[in-house]
Amino acid sequence: RDRMLAAIYFILAQIPFWALFEQAGSSLTLFTARMVDRTMFGISVPTPVFQFLNAGFIVMFAPIFAWMWIAMAKRKIEPSAPVKFAFGVFLAGLGFLSLVGGIAASGTGLIAVYFIFLIYWIHTMGELMLSPVGLSQVTKLAPARAVGMSMGAWFLYSGLSNYLAGVIARGTGAETIGGQLTDVVAAKATYVTVYTNVAYVAMAIGVVMLLISPIIKKLMHLDTLKGDPSHALAGEAQLGQPGAGGMHPPEKAGA
Repeated sequence: RDRMLAAIYFILAQIPFWALFEQAGSSLTLFTARMVDRTMFGISVPTPVFQFLNAGFIVMFAPIFAWMWIAMAKRKIEPSAPVKFAFGVFLAGLGFLSLVGGIAASGTGLIAVYFIFLIYWIHTMGELMLSPVGLSQVTKLAPARAVGMSMGAWFLYSGLSNYLAGVIARGTGAETIGGQLTDVVAAKATYVTVYTNVAYVAMAIGVVMLLISPIIKKLMHLDTLKGDPSHALAGEAQLGQPGAGGMHPPEKAGA
């Protein structure tokens, strides 16, 4: 029973992370197109190109994380799965807070492109904390007879996070004519308000998750699980499979 409660916790705890992460396919794409100076080395970079940042950062940093967890596990200092989840959610909020800082630094002009690199990098670090752990822990903690149902619940609530992502994206809407903003200042103010709110909420949730992580770890009964119960790399096989980790390919943003 305790392990099932822990599995339910992981299923629910993914929601705030993916709700923010999935802005990459909606509000963040429109933000990049309308509010960011995308000129790099004298070339105007098309907005869709920035969608590859997450995949690129995963390729670069996934091996580093894998090595890091193994090294920390050998020294018995590897963070538990609940702690990794907490950091993942916190980083999702921190990414948007960094973008708000970029908006503030830009004044009335366009936002520097490196803030887009920064938010994608922070979100990818959070994804590498949370995504490989999630489905792995759910399948390990659920009773054998309920593994299928638990996996279904994981993807069901992953879908709920996509719905919440849409709600957040709608909140950033701005009036346009022919795809161009009619009031850039008002649009910036809207982005600042929405992104600041979701950032602080996610970071607060992350802190609460960190505080209760010892309780969740106790519910997991790691000492009696078969195999290497606390090793997050049990989800390593899913790392390159977005759907398996709860991640979804970014959708094309509307105008």
